[in-house]
Amino acid sequence: MSTPDPVIPFDTHRFVKRMTGAGMPLDQAEVLAEENVALINSHLATRRDTDEIKQDTTRLKQNFEDFGKDTDELKQNFKELRKDTDQIKRDVGQIKLDLAVVKTELTMMKWLVSGIGFGILLLLIRSFWPV
Repeated sequence: MSTPDPVIPFDTHRFVKRMTGAGMPLDQAEVLAEENVALINSHLATRRDTDEIKQDTTRLKQNFEDFGKDTDELKQNFKELRKDTDQIKRDVGQIKLDLAVVKTELTMMKWLVSGIGFGILLLLIRSFWPV
């Protein structure tokens, strides 16, 4: 009787002796023993399997740690971005105030120039057409 290399030790000889001792025909006991070995081997993890799982788990832990560091870095970048955005808002507000002042000054200058121009016009009229 040939059996595949077992993942765990399974005494097929002892199993067959017990089955035949309980009244099972030898051929059936041997087939049943082989099927049990195949079933056990296909459903149990080997040391190699568990080592691979441990390695995968270690890699996953490292990836999560790296992800956590990246997340912390992103949080810091967002805080800095928020500060920069707040500063830009303050700067834009100041620029609006400055532009309002410039607009007011230009309006005043416009009126002043208009007044000066009107005064010059009056002087010219008086010079050429005495009243």
